[in-house]
Order: sequence, then C-alpha cells, then structure tokens
Amino acid sequence: VKSYVDKLEDFRMTFEQKASEFSDGNMKLCTQVSSPCDSAGVVLDSYTVTEKKGNGNGTIDPGEQVQIDFSIRSTGVGTAVAVEVEVEDPTPDTMSIQVPIVQVGDIEEGAVIQAPEPILIQIPPMVPCGEAARVPLRLRTDGRSFYGEVHFEIGVDDIAFDELEAPDD
Repeated sequence: VKSYVDKLEDFRMTFEQKASEFSDGNMKLCTQVSSPCDSAGVVLDSYTVTEKKGNGNGTIDPGEQVQIDFSIRSTGVGTAVAVEVEVEDPTPDTMSIQVPIVQVGDIEEGAVIQAPEPILIQIPPMVPCGEAARVPLRLRTDGRSFYGEVHFEIGVDDIAFDELEAPDD
C-alpha cells in the first residue's frame, strides 16, 4: 500500500508529464518541491514489447519472457545526469522482473537515447490470455524522479480489420 506522500509524488510527476504531452512538448510545468525547476528532467519517449523466450509466434503469451526496449528523452534545462530506470510493482503482480534497473547514462538537453539494455519480465503461465499488463517505471536523474508506464496485452494478437471485407448492411 502506497503512502499518501508516494501517491502525491506519483500525481505530481504524472501531471507534469501529461501537461507536456497534451501540448506536444510546447508547455513545461514544474511542481518539484525538493529541487529547482530549472534542472533537467526525463520522460519515457517510446517503447516496444517483444517476445524474448517463448514459442516464437511473436505474441506475448503466458509463460514467456518479454523484452521491453525503450528510449528516454531529456526534458528541462541542461544534461540529465546518470539516468536510471527502475520497474515498480507491475500488474499482474505475479510477473517476475528479471532486469529491474537499467542504467541509461547521461542525456544531453532535448536529446533522445535508446536504453543500452532492455527490461526483462517473465509472464507466469497461469496469467489468462487477454490480461492487460502494466509496468510502471521510475525514471531518475540528479535527485529527481519521473514516472513512465508500459502497457501491453498478454496472449492477444494484433488483428487488422479490412472494411472492404465487411458484409453489406
């Protein structure tokens, strides 16, 4: 159970991130209490989730190991120093984190870099297909923390629907 302070910190970080996201990066808010607002920050820029060890069908199935490759973008002012990304309490909570912390390194102001290694997570075999997985991430630089999140569905193929093949009404 998260404390009130932890919940408030999560809200603060999400608020800053969403304000920037909703304005296509044109607006930056600083709600930081413990460090100056003119310092560097980081956000999860993009990610891909792929089957690492499994049946080879390209779908994230129960019982498989998944690889989360991601990139981080520097925000704020100056270089984001010694950036690290840590997985926090994923759901379903039966998933085991095999690489929980990734050291990304320094990121120049405004730059985006690919993490040098992926996060690895083992999906338990008893997780039902269709279960939504949520992997919260804590991104840290220079004493500041930021929030990111990875989402994917377990045991679900991406299916394209071609409306030309739909029956006439």
